[in-house]
Amino acid sequence: MSLKMKDLAIQCLPILLIFQCALWGDWNADFDQQTNELIQELPQFQDPSYFSMRNRFIQTREKLFTHSLLSIKDKISASTEEDKFLKIIEDLDLILKKRKANNINDLFAWELAFLLGSADYVVPAFPVEMGGKKIIVQHLEPFIYGVESHKNPKRGHLKKVTKTVSLEAYWKAHLHAYILGQTNLLARNVGVNKTGLIRFFDNEDCLIYNNTVVNIENSVKMGYICQSFDWPQFCAPLDKQTAKKIVAFIQNLSDFEHKMRIYANCRQIKFSERGLRLRLEKTRDFSVKAGVSFRDFFGSLHPRLDPGLEQLRHIVQGIFKTEVGYGTTLFFMQRWIRSHPLSSEEIEQIQAWIATYVE
Repeated sequence: MSLKMKDLAIQCLPILLIFQCALWGDWNADFDQQTNELIQELPQFQDPSYFSMRNRFIQTREKLFTHSLLSIKDKISASTEEDKFLKIIEDLDLILKKRKANNINDLFAWELAFLLGSADYVVPAFPVEMGGKKIIVQHLEPFIYGVESHKNPKRGHLKKVTKTVSLEAYWKAHLHAYILGQTNLLARNVGVNKTGLIRFFDNEDCLIYNNTVVNIENSVKMGYICQSFDWPQFCAPLDKQTAKKIVAFIQNLSDFEHKMRIYANCRQIKFSERGLRLRLEKTRDFSVKAGVSFRDFFGSLHPRLDPGLEQLRHIVQGIFKTEVGYGTTLFFMQRWIRSHPLSSEEIEQIQAWIATYVE
């Protein structure tokens, strides 16, 4: 799209959106007005890829309201605040997601990625109000993802496809996830497309984040863990060229807090400014250079836990009776441990580890 055509399209967008949304209800119209403000206030949302995807979603919304989805519409209307469900509409290549408490964080994770310079790594999401409830709409994408499994951890690996992911892409995607406080990065939520790009698929849990590691009933609770810490890129050292690209990526975050305030004002989202500032400081303070790995970055976030991470991995490998990666290790300690049968000896090992590296 030429600059002149893009400017004209941006000028016409408010009229187009208001006309289309008059049919769909006040919330959808208000949402589109917020979008108009974002486009005017933040130049990142004048990016052609954002503009193109927004138009595609608007067309999708129109199809949804004319599509014969009586059963799903009735289900949405009858749902409560606590209900949560997912529906695939194959003939439209769509996924509809009803979140608890009208959660539309999937949208925020996608849009904020434009402010971080990491939009390639997030599956676009769009909120629509139907039947008095807000749902998230996503277009189906062809990518490969792992399988969450605490019974057979090898099933959680993406195997050969992880080799197509560059070290640069791995770093940028996972720095993005850390800064935005994404907390549910299980194998099924981290995909890889045919070009080797990481695609974070399920971004419901973001911005509400625990920056510390705490002991909760002989398990650990922490914010930043990803099952993709199992991948070889987690421990791979940076070369000089890739290190320079990561440094440039981090330097571009210098005014992110300012952009975030503008964004939050337009979208009226709630987040912890203190928590976000801490994550940005941790990212900026880390010395990125040739030879360091993302494992080193993770260790810098939790200096007390870091020296014991390898020991914890050996404990968990003994429990599973097979080799596991760091991501599976941490997910086991935070989530799966509660439903996994443990011997008295294994419980003692875990308690001793927590006492040394967490408490």
